[in-house]
Amino acid sequence: MNDDSSIFSDFAEPISYATLLANVGRKVNIINGKIALDDEDGFATISLNYELNTLYLNELNQTYTFVLPEDELRGRYYLFMRADCNTIVFRYLDNLHGTKFMKAYQMTDRATFEQNKKDSREWLLSFGLAQVPIEDLREGDIVMLQLLDPNIYSHLGVYKDGVVYTHRVRQYSGVEPLNKASIQAVFRYA
Repeated sequence: MNDDSSIFSDFAEPISYATLLANVGRKVNIINGKIALDDEDGFATISLNYELNTLYLNELNQTYTFVLPEDELRGRYYLFMRADCNTIVFRYLDNLHGTKFMKAYQMTDRATFEQNKKDSREWLLSFGLAQVPIEDLREGDIVMLQLLDPNIYSHLGVYKDGVVYTHRVRQYSGVEPLNKASIQAVFRYA
């Protein structure tokens, strides 16, 4: 990831179609839930062609959409229980270990989800993950983070490549710098 911290604030507002059109051929990343130009670590190329690994620009109606492989964790727009912080974690584990966590998650009833949104520890343990000491954080671990919202204690992400892959509400899934003070718990697939 680009070490220039300004990249995290340059596109605080959603990036415009015109800006994307002016940058066809460049790479983008999702940083703090927003699309950002990132030629160094970008995962999708801005394109006028509908191809895999692109941010496709539709010139007819001036819209854009990501065209990504199933295992890409970034670039999904938020959709409850289909593209949220839990799906990032479960898709990652399913792709890496051949588990079926995503299917189990999508079958979760609303009452169970509401109970676990306050504190997902028991829920994650029931999926077979082991809680490990925070100071033992390793690449590929699942992190439970404290958000600013005092009603939600269990925002989840995957610690990978020195950042957290996560999905905030009403934003794109992407990467965020790790704030170690916000870690509530660390889990590892055993």
